[in-house]
Amino acid sequence: MHTTDTKSFTRIREEMQLPSSAQLFERTRKRQENKRYADTYEDTTRKIEAMKNYTPTEDGSGLKDPYLGVMEKEYAGRRRLYGRGMTNKVLNKVSSSSVNYVEPDEVMDALRADVQNEKIKVVDMRKELEADYECKKAELEANYAKKMEEFDKTKDKMVQNVLEKLISKLPTIVVREFLT
Repeated sequence: MHTTDTKSFTRIREEMQLPSSAQLFERTRKRQENKRYADTYEDTTRKIEAMKNYTPTEDGSGLKDPYLGVMEKEYAGRRRLYGRGMTNKVLNKVSSSSVNYVEPDEVMDALRADVQNEKIKVVDMRKELEADYECKKAELEANYAKKMEEFDKTKDKMVQNVLEKLISKLPTIVVREFLT
């Protein structure tokens, strides 16, 4: 039985900075001197000692991990020392997607230079777009002002033409009364 209280195995694993399964097993089963426990510690002590004294076979066909060599076979799909809900399928997805690589400084410097060049290109493109936008905006404002000026000129003529057409359609008696 583990003795970690509410602290998860994942958190302990991170605190120990990626320990082996045997180290994690020992850390999570360590008992405190001043506490009482309901079960015995003999089986756990025996397993910890067996892990410390474990040596893989000479021909290399046996298990290399002391934890796997000492512990009984796990249930299908179950992974001990990883907490609830961890299965082989989930663990394989997580471990295959989080591969860590150490890149040489030259490669990182080249990548940083490429990123810096891309930033400069993006800034230049943005300046070009802003200049183009301002040019088009000024052109549209000038066209609008020109159209409004033309409209103002033709507006008076249009109003006069409409009035003339209305007056021409009205009976002459109404026009005389209106004008006098």
